Amino acid sequence: MRKEFTHLVFLLAILCIPMIVLAQDTIKSIDLDSISIKAKSIKFETITPDGDKLIDEQLSNLQTYNVGDAAKYLSGVMIRDYGGLGGAKIISVRGLSANHTVITYDGIPLFDNQSGQIDLSKYSSLGLHHLTISNAQLTDLLSSATSIASASSFNIETIKPNFNAKDYEGYFSNSFGSYGFFNQSSYFAKKLTQKDLLTFMFDVRSSQGNYPYILNYGAMQNFHTEKLYRDNNSLFSYNGQINYSHKFNLRNLLKIKLFYYYSDRELPSNVTLYYQNSNQELYNQNLFLQSSFISYMNENWTYKNNTKFDYSYTNYRDPDYFGYVNGLNDIYKQKYFYTNNALAFSPNKYLAFSFTNDLIYNSLNANTLQDNPERFSSLSAIMTEFSLSKLSLFINVLHSFYLNNYLDINKIYYRFSPFVNLKFSTDNYTLSIFYKDIFRVPTYNELYYRRVGNVELKPEKTKQFCIANTLYFQINNLQIVPEVAIYYSNVSDKIIAIARNLFLYSMLNYGKVNIYGMDAKLTMQYKLNEKLNTEIKANYSYQKAIDNEETSFTYKQDLPYMPRNLFSTSFAVNYKRLHFGYSCFFSDKRYSLQENIEANLMRAYNEQNMNISYKFSLQKHQIQDLILTFALRNIFNSQYEVIRSYPMIGRNYSIKVDIKF
Repeated sequence: MRKEFTHLVFLLAILCIPMIVLAQDTIKSIDLDSISIKAKSIKFETITPDGDKLIDEQLSNLQTYNVGDAAKYLSGVMIRDYGGLGGAKIISVRGLSANHTVITYDGIPLFDNQSGQIDLSKYSSLGLHHLTISNAQLTDLLSSATSIASASSFNIETIKPNFNAKDYEGYFSNSFGSYGFFNQSSYFAKKLTQKDLLTFMFDVRSSQGNYPYILNYGAMQNFHTEKLYRDNNSLFSYNGQINYSHKFNLRNLLKIKLFYYYSDRELPSNVTLYYQNSNQELYNQNLFLQSSFISYMNENWTYKNNTKFDYSYTNYRDPDYFGYVNGLNDIYKQKYFYTNNALAFSPNKYLAFSFTNDLIYNSLNANTLQDNPERFSSLSAIMTEFSLSKLSLFINVLHSFYLNNYLDINKIYYRFSPFVNLKFSTDNYTLSIFYKDIFRVPTYNELYYRRVGNVELKPEKTKQFCIANTLYFQINNLQIVPEVAIYYSNVSDKIIAIARNLFLYSMLNYGKVNIYGMDAKLTMQYKLNEKLNTEIKANYSYQKAIDNEETSFTYKQDLPYMPRNLFSTSFAVNYKRLHFGYSCFFSDKRYSLQENIEANLMRAYNEQNMNISYKFSLQKHQIQDLILTFALRNIFNSQYEVIRSYPMIGRNYSIKVDIKF
């Protein structure tokens, strides 16, 4: 009863914030003409040498409800989905594990020091400005060292206020769908003064998750089939955030974000061996406070500071766990302290230098561990950019230092890692070539987690090579942008989990892995007039990730869950106030374990979705737009699994009402 009362008070407080802010503003504001500051040489725009992007209009076309479902439509991205609305969604980019991708939220990294794998289902895809994947790193002179230290970076950027005559804006969104699905999302932005801006976002989701699926029995899954319903699969979660920004003057800006996430979900079991019973539950809370300060000191110097405190509480319960009288009741408490300082200097328009440093302290308190492991990290990088009219060269050297302490034993990891990016650009063509050498230290899960950990693990070392080409065509009202990237990654001391029995695993360094691949993208936009426009976005990825350790029993075989071919497309048509959207995602066959044998083979699948919406104008009632949307997902009721024995939801629908003001 106390928990329900706490949630009710929190929800009422959050929903009252917009009304309080509106009520206190009785003085009319006057918009002043903007004043632009032109730096002589420093470039503050961010260039992506090789990556992909989904902007707000494209995210709206997809009609997804979390970042994980949207991210799979980015080029080179594979989402490992454990099924259902509450199932974890973990990112994999170009055949590398999730630990090789840093995920940032409004430019500052997200953390999970237990496993290092961020669950993207926690973050709503409503209220986003864009999603960006960079397969090398963003060549931004003020990048964080954590972003530089990863093989790829994935950035979640929230909506930016766009005030017109009013000094506030916002929306309310309500969705209802199959199997008890409910989603309520709201956004509100208020210009307090000419220097102060406040935004608020809130999202709540719930679902029963009791969808049907077909279970196939037999050695080759063709002996017998049975229709069952997913059990123990309900979810209730909400998250809220408050953002405040203040302009001290035309050169200095401060942004502060407070974010809170809560979820209480049931965890369904896998569906093998005629066993579908499960009473497992996962309870999670996450709170972080982050700030970002940037100062354009003069035309040559720029300074930026990011600071963050992150706290996470996780409780995993399994009352039926074999061998325990009262079952499992694992509790994990994680803390992160993070600060980044970056300083950029440009003596002229051809040359720029910067230095960036991240200091990170994180700890894990768990009732499953003999001690509380701690990690202190220092990541430092020196970056240089040289630019001519059409040619630019970007070079940085990163130094990584990690100090682990567990059971009074210190373990130190350190390494220098180079990055080189050469770029040639004309008005309608871009060529980018990069080389990156990084390494990944083992996570707490891999080192210390009960029934899994191996304190003798070595860091993974990865070498990346890539060449990317982009063309730009404009034919009357038609814009065409084809892109092709060819890449190769070499991984040594790859960390994998080897099953000892159904419950016990051993973490081992695997040896050598080679990954070959190609990403091809095509974006087409056609605008006939102000009433009719269309857009098509298509991605194709080929990746071959193989075990290249000659002494391995799976030498030259594909790695688990690495399909050779991935394809996705989205199509949108807008005519006056009517919108139609279609999307499709295809994944090739892959293997669930190391051995490439028939018993481990998982068949290919595709999922197709559509949505249609109509926009009503109600400006007489102080409402900018009222939008009604109907979405149908998995149109042909495809029965498939992304992770073996975790069936995905079949055909389902939702109805959404958006009110923008």
